[in-house]
Amino acid sequence: MFFVWLGASLDLRPLVVEPKLLGLAGLLAAGAVLVHAAAVLARQPLALAVLASAQLGVPIAAVTIGTREHLLTPGESGAVLAAALISVMVTGLAARAAQRRQARDEAP
Repeated sequence: MFFVWLGASLDLRPLVVEPKLLGLAGLLAAGAVLVHAAAVLARQPLALAVLASAQLGVPIAAVTIGTREHLLTPGESGAVLAAALISVMVTGLAARAAQRRQARDEAP
């Protein structure tokens, strides 16, 4: 019920009207993916490191608190959630890459 309420209460129109908010969403998503991709420095395969970047709980909590406390504008709230959704889509691509790599490594 909480996620339905949150989704219904957000106004995503500012994302379409203000291109800078789409840029913000892209930068937030890229930042999340890049921070997790840094795990390659610890010899984690890139696809598996990127899989860890799928975040919904923290961004949703941030949007909920930021909206309730009037710390985020409606457009910023939408950008944070858009970034979270982008990171989930990127992890889908990373999962496919990890699956292909595993299949290739197991092939005779």
